[in-house]
Amino acid sequence: LAAGIAHEVGNPLAALVGFVQLLSNDRIPEAKKKEVHERLEKELNRIGEIIGRLLAYARPAREAVVAVDAAESARSAAELVRADRVFRTVDLELELDEKVMTVRAEPNALRQVLVNLLLNAAEAMEDLERGTVRVGLVARRRHALLYVEDSGPGIPSELRHEIFEPFFTTREVGKGTGLGLSVCHGLVRGWGGDIRLGTSSLGGARFEVELPFSGSGQETP
Repeated sequence: LAAGIAHEVGNPLAALVGFVQLLSNDRIPEAKKKEVHERLEKELNRIGEIIGRLLAYARPAREAVVAVDAAESARSAAELVRADRVFRTVDLELELDEKVMTVRAEPNALRQVLVNLLLNAAEAMEDLERGTVRVGLVARRRHALLYVEDSGPGIPSELRHEIFEPFFTTREVGKGTGLGLSVCHGLVRGWGGDIRLGTSSLGGARFEVELPFSGSGQETP
């Protein structure tokens, strides 16, 4: 974890040092100064994002764990991401069991877990002409299974064991901190559930979030 922090924060800090040195040159043109100031702001925002995600990872804001409508959480997350630019060339499908299932979770945090998975899925297909992301919900004996799958390139087998580690990311430097999935993992496990990779029927990646029903009366065959 320490090595990951040093790497992620060290890169923008090195850029900041270079920009400050550049601005100390009195002969730098005004247009160039404006460009450097904009890049300074971008790198500072990046450091702020990394610190914010670190705090969320170390001390996530907690709500009460209550009975949450799993299908409504999925629908709400889908509505939140539909307008995001990464979904302009992505078809978003919902396959939700009609049976109402309430699970034990924190309402806002569960929605954010699903939003994170949906955005990750869409971002994995940014280089494709068209893609599909599907969010689904099915019942499993004492658990509800929420899943997000896509038609993207998938996750290489040699990387599958690392994806929930802090700072692990397949994205290029400067795009994401790699803390999203590790935060999701910690939240779901804290609710007595599990999050894992599955096999996607769309050919890409599939993440499964398994959560216990909120009451014994919901047990299914």
